[in-house]
Amino acid sequence: AHFAEVAAFVARERDRRREVRALFARLRDRPGVVELLDQCLDDTECTPTAAGARLLAKLGEGAQPINGPHALAPDAYGHTAPPITNGANLHHAEFLSAAADAILARHGVRVKTPHPAARDLVSASITDMASTLQGHRGRTADRFSRAELVRAAITSRDLPALLENVAHKSAMIGFQETEAASHRRWTRQGTLPDFKTASRVALSEAPGLALVPEGGEYQHGALIDAKQTIRLDTYGRIVSLSRQALVNDDLGELVRLPQALGQAAARLEADQVYGLLTDNPAMRDGVALFHATHGNVGTAGALTLATLAELRKLIRVQRGLAGEGVMNLTPRFLIVPAALETDAEQLIASIVPASTANAVPEWVRQLEVVVDARLDDHSETGFYLAAAPEAADTVEVARLDGQQPAIEQQNDFNTDALSFKVRLDVGAAVLDWRGLAYNAGL
Repeated sequence: AHFAEVAAFVARERDRRREVRALFARLRDRPGVVELLDQCLDDTECTPTAAGARLLAKLGEGAQPINGPHALAPDAYGHTAPPITNGANLHHAEFLSAAADAILARHGVRVKTPHPAARDLVSASITDMASTLQGHRGRTADRFSRAELVRAAITSRDLPALLENVAHKSAMIGFQETEAASHRRWTRQGTLPDFKTASRVALSEAPGLALVPEGGEYQHGALIDAKQTIRLDTYGRIVSLSRQALVNDDLGELVRLPQALGQAAARLEADQVYGLLTDNPAMRDGVALFHATHGNVGTAGALTLATLAELRKLIRVQRGLAGEGVMNLTPRFLIVPAALETDAEQLIASIVPASTANAVPEWVRQLEVVVDARLDDHSETGFYLAAAPEAADTVEVARLDGQQPAIEQQNDFNTDALSFKVRLDVGAAVLDWRGLAYNAGL
């Protein structure tokens, strides 16, 4: 097994070095490029995409806008930013960022903080952008046809870098949308360094202090621990963009599909988290997550103040691993299926009652309602209380090195297509039952 792992690593490293060398092949005569190539080859963590970004940064060092240094003269306000005319005066990196935001905006994707120059590029076609990119390299684009412009920009890595930026931003916008990720409000976000099964260790409370009689000896005390495992799996898809689509300025699929894949990545995380609640898996002691033995299952009943109060008490009186003391946890989240959304909102609403006897307790009003329709497939009547993740271990969602969905780009020589791979390395696990309680409802 060890030999196979070594062989796989050697093969990946050989492919990585070959792709990196190919990126630098036509530019080795530029100052500092050979030294940068050696650095990228020596860094086993430097992907071809990262090497391309480093190369672009190196080539752009000291570059001026193509309209010349006069474009950087201070304006009436003392600012030295160059004037914007269809992006031609922007520095290379700034142009790539502005163009990416413009492409997203043109296809209806809302960017929270777009580049200030993006508005001037919204009407620019992909060949217009390719022409500007060629101008950044000191090449006259007037003699190129649309197809030749696209080919030249792809060959120089400028256009792939721009489109990779578009795909990355689109995927991140989809991934960060809260509609697809209600689980992030009440779970812990963690990190794992690799794909090995990892252990999350929980320490017990300290043992109680024992009476020391006069002249007596102090007794030894110790902490105990418990372990719950968690591991990562890899999920992903590939998006391809043909050369014909680029020439025709048809980038809708590149914009919309990564966004949809980002949403799918968020849904994948949520699927794993809520699947843990509904599957009720066995914990480290061999007992189901929600079980009378764990003291976290309420008497079946409708969602009312009384049934919530029972779950609150169950969480409050949970004892630590060693059984030495009460944890005194406070519930923070009310997790319900869509069928109970209105009931939950009405229950915790801060409405002045007709009499103080009907007042909603402060602890109920402070609950945050989390609604997810995945729970309806399991039960339309069941509901959960959960402690805050910083107060108690409940569910953890871990990603490889804490990364969000990754985007990698590659040219397909056989088909003239650009391919973008969206990948997410993620895993979820219930770490402990003490901060969770469940009522099956009626």
